[in-house]
Amino acid sequence: MATQKELAAHLDLTDRAVRELFDKGVLPGDRKSPDIDACRTAYIRNLRERAAGRDKPERDPAAPDPDVELALMRREQRELIRTKRLKAQGQLVSRADFVTAFSGVVGRVKSYLLKLPKTMRAPLAAATDPTEVQELLDAEIRRALDELASTPVEEGSEGDDLLIEEEDLADPGSGR
Repeated sequence: MATQKELAAHLDLTDRAVRELFDKGVLPGDRKSPDIDACRTAYIRNLRERAAGRDKPERDPAAPDPDVELALMRREQRELIRTKRLKAQGQLVSRADFVTAFSGVVGRVKSYLLKLPKTMRAPLAAATDPTEVQELLDAEIRRALDELASTPVEEGSEGDDLLIEEEDLADPGSGR
């Protein structure tokens, strides 16, 4: 057995460096009477691991992990590319355009519903049969829905985009 000072000279290190290697667990055994052969072997293996890049240096746990940051950046880039592709294919609608169009549709529905009592007052008063009343209301509601369904959507300003799903394009009256 040798002393820590002899081990430091054997490994061509300072006493402080040898203490740090013992503290990190790189060197095996007791710091007061180290086994030179075991310490030399452990030190060489540690150097090989570091040279091969398998020994990651200690980092601040509060600091962001560079691998995670790189993965997040790549995901954002993929999403940006997907968004650009969908815009080019016409499958994205600007949020502002959607809100404008939807507000217009809701306004038209409200207006039409508020007109129903006035427009249907005379025909419903003349109807004596409940089936006839139902048919009158059904016909008027269907006419209103057809009129609202044929309302064109106008383009608006740029803004956040909304994805139009293929199913929505294929069957706009699916009731979803």
